[in-house]
Amino acid sequence: MHMFNKKLISAPPKFYLRKKYAGLSKFTLVLFILFYIYSNHSIAGQPQKNNDNKKSDIFSTREIILPNYQSDSLKQDLPIESMILDKKNVLWMVGRTSVWRWQLNTNQLQRINLLKQTEKDQLRKIISFKSSLVVMSNQKLFQITFDPVKLIKLKSSNPKIVSLNIAADSSNIFWLTTGGIYAADFEQQTLIHMNQTPALYSQDITSFIPENGSLWLLRGKKLFLRSLISNQIQSKLLLSTKNKLQNIHSIDDNIFVHTKYAVLRYKNNGELRQRIPVEGNRKLVLMSLNKRSHLYLFSDKLLEIFDLKNEKSYHYRLNIGIVKKARGLLNRDSTVALITDGRPRAFQLSGDFW
Repeated sequence: MHMFNKKLISAPPKFYLRKKYAGLSKFTLVLFILFYIYSNHSIAGQPQKNNDNKKSDIFSTREIILPNYQSDSLKQDLPIESMILDKKNVLWMVGRTSVWRWQLNTNQLQRINLLKQTEKDQLRKIISFKSSLVVMSNQKLFQITFDPVKLIKLKSSNPKIVSLNIAADSSNIFWLTTGGIYAADFEQQTLIHMNQTPALYSQDITSFIPENGSLWLLRGKKLFLRSLISNQIQSKLLLSTKNKLQNIHSIDDNIFVHTKYAVLRYKNNGELRQRIPVEGNRKLVLMSLNKRSHLYLFSDKLLEIFDLKNEKSYHYRLNIGIVKKARGLLNRDSTVALITDGRPRAFQLSGDFW
């Protein structure tokens, strides 16, 4: 049984029920439908049996370890707050003051200083934008280009704002702060404040979808949606749950929100499409989405990768030791990376998925 099914299945096809189960009682038929729905809407708590009745293998992983002299240099700039993994298997990371380039194939590390050690500011997030990198600190935005090499810095005139997130579409960068949302123009070196931005707080988890102007907001145990291009005055409450909402992810026209016990999938207009419970005693710690696969990391260090094309799950054991906090799960080809207790970790995957 795979962890996540891209197809939204509400019931077996009607013709299938009529032909094969026409002789069953209504009570038996209802039980069958419930079992069918549950079996296609659950996150695998344990490796399940595939169609060939063989148990899913749990494949091994090999951690990529930096040499001591490079690791010691990186330690001075911990914690690592954010990472991205590019097509050349380079892990770009932001520490307190610097951007770090970890070439995983050669295990080499390079540093780009952005902040002075004496500054009270701290780097928070990194994303790729066209052929550049955009980095967010608590109070500034940076763009790094490489051809030619160039660094542009933008700063709000309001010294009290705190950065929350950055988002991008094909041509624009958006900076989410406690003072509102800004459209950043690095060429003109300007910040344009967007109207109708709701009040945001430093503990909020945010996701802005530029294509339709929707702002998704996790605040404790509640999920809100606000359209910034309509006449909507108040944010719409979509969900209030007894469990804390851990994070929010967006891909294509789907928005994913998860707790430790379930994943919820929404349309970008706020309509709930699917609720996927975690099976057994495991807890969902991290999830990550890309065009090829969905990744789920559980509390017992089991990593499940669901291949969207083949609709098949692959299981791996990540030997990350005892961890208090994990974040930033990434995957490209046979590499998986994440941040544990402020340290970057990278692993090479084995198995037949690759």
